[in-house]
Amino acid sequence: MTEIPCLFKSKPGYVRIIIGILGSIFFGFLIHLMYVSKLIDKSAGVSIANTIGVLFLSFFCFFAVGLAWMALSCRIFELTESELIINHPFLLFKSQIFLADIEKLNEGDYKLNMVDNHSLTLETTAIYNGRKITLNLKNGKQIKLDSFEVGGYKSLVVNLKKQLLNIKNHHK
Repeated sequence: MTEIPCLFKSKPGYVRIIIGILGSIFFGFLIHLMYVSKLIDKSAGVSIANTIGVLFLSFFCFFAVGLAWMALSCRIFELTESELIINHPFLLFKSQIFLADIEKLNEGDYKLNMVDNHSLTLETTAIYNGRKITLNLKNGKQIKLDSFEVGGYKSLVVNLKKQLLNIKNHHK
C-alpha cells in the first residue's frame, strides 16, 4: 500500500493540553488533600459536614476528569490531496474524511467567555477570541474545529480550501 503524501499537518493545541493537564493535577491534588485531612469522617455516619465534603469531592472529581479528557482528546489534522485525517494521538484513534464528501465549509468567530460573578448582571468577559470552521458532510454530519484546538489553524484552513477548490475544478 502506497502512502499518500501529506500536504499539511497541524500541531495539537498545546494551550489546551497544558490547561487540561495542570487543571486535572490541581483538582487531583485537592481530592488527595481531602482524603489526607480526613475531611470526610466515615465513622460519623450521615452528617451535614460529610454531605458537604462528598459534594466538594464530587465537584473536584468532575473537574479533574473533565480536564484530563480535554487534554487527552486533542486532535491533529493531516491534509492530503484527497482526504482529511483526524488523529487522536492519546486515544489511539484515527478517522478519515474524503474531501469529496465535504459539501460545505462555514467559517466564523470563536469566543471563549467567562461569566463575571462580581457584577449583578452576570456579564461575560471574552478570554479567547479566535476563528472556527464547520465542515458539513454530505451524510449530514458536521465536524467543527477552532483555532484554540488546532495549532496552525490558518494554514490548515488555507490548504483545505485550496484542496477543496482543486477537487471541485477536477470534477467539472
